[in-house]
This record gives sequence, C-alpha cells and structure tokens, in this order.
Amino acid sequence: MRSRLVKALTYAVGFATVGAMVIYLVNQRDLMDHLRAISLPQLALLTAVTVAGSINFGTRFRGICEVFDVRLTHLEALGLAMTNSMLNYAIPLKGGMVLRAAYMKQRFGLTYTDYGALLASSQLLALAVAGVGGLFWSLIAFAVDGVSSAGLIVVFVGSVIASVALFAVVDFFDFTRIRPAAVGQRLQAFSRGFSEWRRRPWSILRFSASAMLAIAISGLRLIIVFAALGFDAPPLVLMVVASAVWLSGTIPITPGNLGIAEGVIALTAGLLGIDPRLALLAALVERATGLIVVFAMGVPFSSTLLLRTPAHDAPDDPEVGP
Repeated sequence: MRSRLVKALTYAVGFATVGAMVIYLVNQRDLMDHLRAISLPQLALLTAVTVAGSINFGTRFRGICEVFDVRLTHLEALGLAMTNSMLNYAIPLKGGMVLRAAYMKQRFGLTYTDYGALLASSQLLALAVAGVGGLFWSLIAFAVDGVSSAGLIVVFVGSVIASVALFAVVDFFDFTRIRPAAVGQRLQAFSRGFSEWRRRPWSILRFSASAMLAIAISGLRLIIVFAALGFDAPPLVLMVVASAVWLSGTIPITPGNLGIAEGVIALTAGLLGIDPRLALLAALVERATGLIVVFAMGVPFSSTLLLRTPAHDAPDDPEVGP
C-alpha cells in the first residue's frame, strides 16, 4: 500500500511541477511571443527527430531483452517501448511497466524477477554512458565554444566511477542475507542481471552505442527547439545539457522524468551561460512534442498488446523494474 501511495505521489509531483512551470512562463510575456515564431516545417522536423528517437528506444530495448535470450521483433520492441512510455504517463502506478512485464512473461516466459533485474542492470549501464557522453560533449564544448562547468564535470565523472565500481564488485556481495528478505531478493536479481551482461560484451557495446545516439538525438531536439523559438545557444553546449538530462533519467523519480528533466535543462543551461527561462520554455516545447509522439504511437500499439496479454498475467506488485 505504501509503495502504491509513493508512486501516486511522484506522479502528482511530476505533473504539478510542470504545471507550475507553465504558469510561470505564461506570465513571462516576452517569452510567450517566441512561441508564435515556431513554423510548421520546424515542428515537422522536431516531430521527425522525436520519432527517430523512439525507434532508437525500441531498438535499444530489443537489445536489452536479448541479454536474457528473449528475441523480440523490431515492431514488437518498438510497440512495447512506446506503450511503456505512454501508460507510465497515463497510469500513476507504472502502468506501462506492468503491461510490459506481463507481456514478456506471457509471450516468452520471462519471470518478473528476471525482468526487473534486466531493467535495473541496464539502468546502471545507462548511468555510465550518460557520464561518458557528458564528459565527451563537455570537452568538445570547451574546446570549441570555451564553455564549461566544473560542477557538471564532477557529476559526470562521479557517475562513471560509481557505475563502473558497482559493476565490478557486485558479484562479491551475498545479497540473500540482507533484511528484509524482499530487498535482498531484488538485489540478488540485480546482481544476476549484471552477470548476464558480462557474458555478452557485444551487447554492452550495442547498448552503449544506442544510448550515445539517444543523447545525440535529445541534443538535436533541443537545438531544433531553440532555433525555432529564435533563441541563440551553442549546439555543443546543448549536447552537454542533453547528457545531463539523460543522466537524471537513469534514476527515474517521476513518470517519464516529468518535471525533473525540465528542471535539469533549466539548471544546466544556466550553469553553461544560457538564460534558464529560455531553456525552460524550450524544455516544455520539447516535452509537448514528445508527448504527442508517445501517445500517437502508443495508442495503436497498446491496443494490440493488451489483446495479446491476459489480465491475469499482470503482476500483483507493479514494482518490477526502475
């Protein structure tokens, strides 16, 4: 019961945070004028890049599943990825995560414990990639534009060190002795997920390449939005901002990182010399476009997946992954 209450609370906090941001920007008349400057071709380009990011998301999820010998078709992987994103917005208690877990069990026999282990271990890999990507784009932005933030670099380096260290030592712990037992079982499954990844170094490389591409696509979306709004921002600096957003998403607090991502964009942009107000408006435009794509693609896919997934196969505890 407490777990459900916490998830419902984070759901409410995410939407309330975005609502407060929207109210704040509506009162900034000088910024609202920039919205009228967005042209249909620019919106079409932003939508196309967002769809490309969704396809990459599906491809990455397909590669993750192969670590546990689950072979999804490309269309199936894309459908599960988009349905997961859509229902996590629409249902407070990780509705998308529950449906995806039930589908994987019903179609492929993947247990909920293994499914949770798979996603949890992949999140730690994503943390490492975000740190590496952030350092990469930070160095290039400093070399080309002379812009950097010591605080961000410390965060990026710390994320790499923490993820690599945990990845290296996780096998040395016996999590079954941890109490309460439910926590120990989850951590043990987490460790098993890492073992599966280590057996497949090629999968780690594929995942990392896809994640780096995802960061680049996120950065490109920011570049398009800033240009459409008539804001001047160095593209390489926006790539650093995108890396910070990806980093924040590896430990999800709200559905779809709602409110958190927008705050991170405003904060990191401010640290890198961009007006946080402009960055916040750009972040909300990007979010709105992303939501349109998620629901436009998620609705038809979810209808098909729900027909394939009997209700009795859904787990009682929706907390099956990050």
